[in-house]
Amino acid sequence: MSARFNQPPGWPQPPAGWEPARDWAPDPSWPPPPEGWRLWTIDTDSRWPASAITAPIPAIPAVPALPHDHTAARSTTAARREPIPSTKSQTAARSQPVAQRQTTTGSQSIPSMDGSSSSPPRTPSLTSTVLEIGALDRRPTPPSLSTSTRMIGWSALGVALLAVTGLTVRSLAEAPAPPLAQSAPMTAKPPAAASTPPAPSTAASDPIEQVLARARTEAKAGTALAGLAALDVKRREPKTGYARTTFGSALRDTDGNGCDQRNDVLRRDLTRTTFRAGTNGCSVLTGTLSDPYTGRKILFNRTQKGPARIRIDHVVPLADAWMKGARSWSVAKRTEFATDSLNLLAVGAGARTAKRGSDAAGWLPKAMDYRCAYVARQIAVKRKYGIWVTATERSTMAGILAKCEGQELPSAG
Repeated sequence: MSARFNQPPGWPQPPAGWEPARDWAPDPSWPPPPEGWRLWTIDTDSRWPASAITAPIPAIPAVPALPHDHTAARSTTAARREPIPSTKSQTAARSQPVAQRQTTTGSQSIPSMDGSSSSPPRTPSLTSTVLEIGALDRRPTPPSLSTSTRMIGWSALGVALLAVTGLTVRSLAEAPAPPLAQSAPMTAKPPAAASTPPAPSTAASDPIEQVLARARTEAKAGTALAGLAALDVKRREPKTGYARTTFGSALRDTDGNGCDQRNDVLRRDLTRTTFRAGTNGCSVLTGTLSDPYTGRKILFNRTQKGPARIRIDHVVPLADAWMKGARSWSVAKRTEFATDSLNLLAVGAGARTAKRGSDAAGWLPKAMDYRCAYVARQIAVKRKYGIWVTATERSTMAGILAKCEGQELPSAG
């Protein structure tokens, strides 16, 4: 079995019996062979195994079409095929066109395509020819520096760095040292007197603390400010277990005059009152209220349908008292507290709803001119029943009483 050259379309016809040498390459001016074109075909020979006939033969890579300027194209191709320093003389011969190459290999010369030859051609083997053709379009790789060259470069760089370091160290060593500062003799000096006065204390700078300080030392007996200084300051307890029924009935007659406490308060706080007949002057029928919480005039008419416009308010709410001492009271004491006329006040229904169970820190009357009397009444009730205040509540009360330090405590309801 032997290889036979398979001429691509458009290539010149080789002379009869012509076979390429090992380093032969097609002329760049020839058109590229079709994709997948095999430049060699195998003639069957009984000496070769059958597998060699069907074995794939590498195809020459397709060469891109040349531009119209063949001279520039050939020079570009020749520049691209620069010889590799590590290859032999056949690599240099491959970088030239076939028509110009007459390189001698050993004692033979390589023939050109027109059949001229300086010596009989040497018949290549199938394997070497296929391998050479497959490597026709390999581009040379740039030469790399040898190991010795790289070592010399790194050594020179190291010497330069050592020289620079030595000069720097030498200059630092030869530089004169700065003169040492003369230390002053150690002599004991008396401490300097403070030039600035000490910062004022919190009590001296806070107006509320100033009021509380006067309440403890300068407040007159019987004033709300003195009563505030006598109250205990604690945290409120949980509201767990509170209910209105734990403070007894609101319709009790605590003073024995034959009238319940609600009617007694209406008769005390309303003006222009009329009474229902047959009640011995107890049941108030009509009247006018000057609401202390809002300052508005409210007409009262017991026969009028709809929600009540006037309600009876606990100045110290029952829920507030529960969380500040009343939790541990007996039922009798809680009932007395809930029906004490000192702690009861006729007010407008809207203001009472807005207040709910709040202490002075959570709610104050809208009427500014009544706040001093309101706080004084709360202090009187809490002092009478031993109900404590929170720190925030005490500060709020002190802030109100700072504008009316002479406000007296109410003696009775």
